[in-house]
Amino acid sequence: MGEKFFLLHFSPNPKTGAASQLTKTILQDVDIETAFTEAKKLADEELILQSGDLIETEFGYDLRRDGKIFSRYWVHPRVNTGRPVNLETESET
Repeated sequence: MGEKFFLLHFSPNPKTGAASQLTKTILQDVDIETAFTEAKKLADEELILQSGDLIETEFGYDLRRDGKIFSRYWVHPRVNTGRPVNLETESET
């Protein structure tokens, strides 16, 4: 069985502004190809709704406007902590 990955989405918190961000788990325990394919699809869809530039990174895709990231789709390897992951929660960082 191969390594498993998460797809995370980072975006500014509309309640507090740019100083904090929301993090949402989009996918978990998927192969790397699935994670990157979904990241690209979601980034392309978001770019249709908002003006900006799509930047491909080694970790996924950033959406930028005026040199600032306003959305990030990030592929991250799954680290087995023994704790379940709740896909419905958003965390503020």
